[in-house]
Amino acid sequence: MEAQATHQDILSENLRALHRFHRDLYEHAVQNWNQRWPGLSPAFARTGAFTLKKVFPDGREVFLHSSGDPVREARSFVHGKFGSGSDAMILGFGLGYHVREALQRLPSGASITVTILNPDAFWYAMEWIPITDLLSDPRLEYVWGSDAQILEKVFQHPVFLNDPDRIFFHKPSLSFAGDD
Repeated sequence: MEAQATHQDILSENLRALHRFHRDLYEHAVQNWNQRWPGLSPAFARTGAFTLKKVFPDGREVFLHSSGDPVREARSFVHGKFGSGSDAMILGFGLGYHVREALQRLPSGASITVTILNPDAFWYAMEWIPITDLLSDPRLEYVWGSDAQILEKVFQHPVFLNDPDRIFFHKPSLSFAGDD
């Protein structure tokens, strides 16, 4: 019987993949993303899948992905978006569920650029979810940094310049992007 992976095992595997395929993001993550943002806490959906909960100053609680079934929610997010056309951009990595679903529907030869809007959510994904497939897939490009750096990269990106209809907003990731 195979033992279930621990958080440390998952994080170690993900860090190895990140280091191998995205060394600059790895260095940034290790140097800057190991402190938890206030208001974020681990949670589990009814299916047992990992998600995050954010408690806002007014007491409102919001889940980054469905508290019921994050995978089904991800399938709904990508439905009809990635089966045709060319390269695309997703604003918001979240925990990666919708990114994985988008890759499964991506046409041959196309790629996806994904913005990491909340580094802490990305670190939680690194720690709790095996995402080595997302970190090693050559069809994925990651954009991160300060808000200004991300906007600059998005506005200069060929998808934005040539086909802005291929930019998809992961709204929950946007709600988790700031401190408010």
